Amino acid sequence: MTGKIFKIFIVLFFMLPASVFAENGGSAKHRFVFAGDEKFPPYEYVEEVGAERIFRGFNVDIMRAIALEMKVEIDLLPMPWAEARDMLEQGRVDAIQGMKYDEARAAKYDYSEPYLTTAHALFVRRDSPAKDMQDLKGKRVATQSGDIASRYIAETYNIEQVSVGSQEEAIALLVAGKVEGAVVNKLAGQYVLYIKGELEQAKLIGADINPAQYAVAVRKGDVETLAVVNRGLQEIKKNGTYQKIYEKWFGKPIEYPQVYYMARLKQALVGLVGLLALAVGLGYINYLLRREVRRRTCKIEMMNQELMKANKYVENENRLKTRLLNSGYSGIVEIDASGHVLYINKYVEEQLGVTLRVGEDYRANPLLQQLLTAENGGLKLEDRGETRFQEMVLSYCIINLADDDVGRGVVLHIRDITEDHKLRQQIVQMDRMEVLGALTAGIAHEIRTPLTSIKNFATLLPAKYDNPVFRDKAQCHVPEEVNRICQLVNQLLDYSQPRSPVPRLISGEEIWATLMFTVENYAYDKQIQFVKTEDKPWVVYADKQQLQQVLLNIMINAIDAVADVAKPVIQFSSHVCEADIVLVIADNGSGMEEETKARAFNPFFTTKGKGTGLGLAVSQQLVRENRGEIWLESEKGKGTKFMIRLPMEGAR
Repeated sequence: MTGKIFKIFIVLFFMLPASVFAENGGSAKHRFVFAGDEKFPPYEYVEEVGAERIFRGFNVDIMRAIALEMKVEIDLLPMPWAEARDMLEQGRVDAIQGMKYDEARAAKYDYSEPYLTTAHALFVRRDSPAKDMQDLKGKRVATQSGDIASRYIAETYNIEQVSVGSQEEAIALLVAGKVEGAVVNKLAGQYVLYIKGELEQAKLIGADINPAQYAVAVRKGDVETLAVVNRGLQEIKKNGTYQKIYEKWFGKPIEYPQVYYMARLKQALVGLVGLLALAVGLGYINYLLRREVRRRTCKIEMMNQELMKANKYVENENRLKTRLLNSGYSGIVEIDASGHVLYINKYVEEQLGVTLRVGEDYRANPLLQQLLTAENGGLKLEDRGETRFQEMVLSYCIINLADDDVGRGVVLHIRDITEDHKLRQQIVQMDRMEVLGALTAGIAHEIRTPLTSIKNFATLLPAKYDNPVFRDKAQCHVPEEVNRICQLVNQLLDYSQPRSPVPRLISGEEIWATLMFTVENYAYDKQIQFVKTEDKPWVVYADKQQLQQVLLNIMINAIDAVADVAKPVIQFSSHVCEADIVLVIADNGSGMEEETKARAFNPFFTTKGKGTGLGLAVSQQLVRENRGEIWLESEKGKGTKFMIRLPMEGAR
C-alpha cells in the first residue's frame, strides 16, 4: 500500500508543472523559433518583393495568430524542407510549423493537435493517357526530397523517383515535360499551377494519396512548445480567427452536417406526400384552372391595351432622348463587344466627319480606330484623355458597359477642343511672359544694389587708394557684394534648372535628426520650443539633400516668424494619407496677410530686409521635382502652417 502511494506521489509531482502550465495558458519561455518550407505554396512560401523576402502562406498566418493569442514571440525561418527537418532534429529550432503525420515520423517527433487534413495527389500532363499510378510503372515521377510521399511511393510502386528541393520544382519539371508525373500535396500543386497560369498544362488523376492529418511538429518530449501551440490553436479556432485564415487561402469549405441531410430527406418525404395529394385533387384543380384562364384572358386583353399605350410612351421618350443627344456639343458613339456601331449622334457626323452607320464596324473609320483600338488590337474598355487627329485636338472618354443580354461594349464621348487648346496655349504663353517680366525685374532689383556699391568703390579707388581706411572697407564690402551676387545666381540656377533628384526611402527619424542638428545652430539662444508629433513611424521616397533643403528653408522662415513672440513654438508633425506622407511645420508667429500668402511662392517676393525672395520658390520647385506638392495656411496674428505631401514608395 505504501508503495502505491509513493508511485502516485511521483506521478503527481512530475505532472504538476505541466498542468499548472496548461491552466495558466502561458509559458516561462516567451520566444520560439519555428522552421518552415520556403517553397510550399499556399501553405508556406517566400515571396520576393523588390529586395525584400516575405514569408507568406496559410501556416505562416496560423503561427502568427497563435503568437498574438498566446502573447509570445515566434520567429519564422523559411528554408528548404530537408534542412528544416535537420534543424529540428539537431535542436536548432523549436518546431516545424506544418508537417504531415505518419507513424514513422511520430517515433521521432511529437505533434500538436491537427489543424488540417491533407493528401497528396498525382499530377500528369494534360495530354497524358495515364489513369492512375499503376500506369506510370517504369516512368519518371518527381517528388520532394524528404517528403512523406517519397517513402510511400518507394514502398508501394515500382516507379523511378526524381528527387527535387520543393514541390514547386516538381510541378515545373512536369510542365516542362522532363518527368511523366509529379506527386505533391494536392492543394499546393493546384495553387502553383493557378499562380503560374499553367492549369491547362496538367491534370489530376487517380484517388488521393495517403490522406493524413497535418499539425505542428516539435522535438520528442518538448512539452512546453507543444502546450503553447495546442492552447493557441484552441483559442484561434474558438474566436473564429482560424476559420478566417482558412477561407483566405483555401476558400469556404462546402460541408454540411448530418442534420442538414436529414432535414433534406424530411423535406423530400413531405414533398412526395404533397404530390400524392395534388394528384388526388387534380381533377378539381383542372376545373378551377379553366375557369381562371377565362378570367385571366379578359384581363390580359386589358393589359395588352395598356402595354400598347406604354410602348407608345417609350417610343416618344426614345425620340426625345435622341433629339437631346443630337443637340449637344459633344459626340456620342456606342459600340458593342464585337466592334459594331449601335448608336452615333449628329455631332460625330457633322463636326468630326464620321460617316459610319449603325451596324458597321468602327474600324472602318480611322478616327474611331485611333481612339477605340487597344495596343493588343482589341477594343479599349476604359480610357480618357486628349489626342490629335489631322488638324484637330480632341478630348475623349471611353466608358465600359456590361450588359448580360448584350455583352460588353463601350460608349465613346468625344469633343473637338481645338479652339480651347489654342486659347490655353495663349494663356500659358501670357503667364510665361508675365513670370519672365517679374523674374527680370526681380533680378535687376537684386543685382542693382551690390553693383552700385561695387561701382562706388571702383569710382573712388584712384583717388583713395592710398587711404588705408578706404582699402579696408573695399576689402570687406566688395567681396561681400560679389558673394551676394553669386548666391543670387546659384539660387536662380536651383530655381530654373534644379538638379535631378536621386530619390530613396528615408525614415522620419533620420530626417528629424538631421534637421534639428542644422537648426539648433541657427536658433541658438532664441529659446524656441521645438515639438514633434507623429501618427506612427514612417518613411518617404525623395532626394534626401533636396528634402533637407526644403525643410531647412521653411524652418528658418518659421524661426524668423516667431522672433518677437513671448513663448515661441515650432511644431513638426506627420500624417500618413493613403500612399503619401504629409509633413507639417507650424509656428505661432505673426502670420501672413492674404496678399502675402498669395505671393509667398513667387520668385523675389520677400518681407525680410535682406532676403532674396527665392527660398520658398526654390523649395516649391524641389518638392515638385520629387513628385510632391507644397502649400501653406496662415492667419494674421495666429501663425503659419506649411504642408508638404510626398510619396512613401517609388511609384504611384
